[in-house]
Amino acid sequence: MEAAQTNLKAGDTLSVDIMLTGDLNYTQFNTAITYDANLLEFAGYANLGGLVAEVKKYGADKINVRSVASLNMLTGAACATPVRVVTLKFTVKDNFAAESITTDLNFASIAVTSAAGVAGATTAPGRGLMVTLGR
Repeated sequence: MEAAQTNLKAGDTLSVDIMLTGDLNYTQFNTAITYDANLLEFAGYANLGGLVAEVKKYGADKINVRSVASLNMLTGAACATPVRVVTLKFTVKDNFAAESITTDLNFASIAVTSAAGVAGATTAPGRGLMVTLGR
């Protein structure tokens, strides 16, 4: 899990980029992100480069992100250079008594549709983000 120290206070916005990277040849992906709804409130997203098909909040603490295919995905090129699909935005709540608190955004797994001409789909590991919020 990747750690991020922040100076975010209650009411501030936390922006999290959803990236594709690595040696998998993606045509499309679908992932669910779980977060602590007592500390963070989903505030929306920025659709960067038209790569996101859907961002949907469900339940109190989950967001589903589904991508559309990008040109390098369609041609079967691996995402060795990271591709930013969408930026999720959260508002920090004031629901903690300590000077700082650590929470995480969990990207447990990503369902990946294989490259053009390759049958089936696979599950790739997601990489979570640990965030420290302060007062």
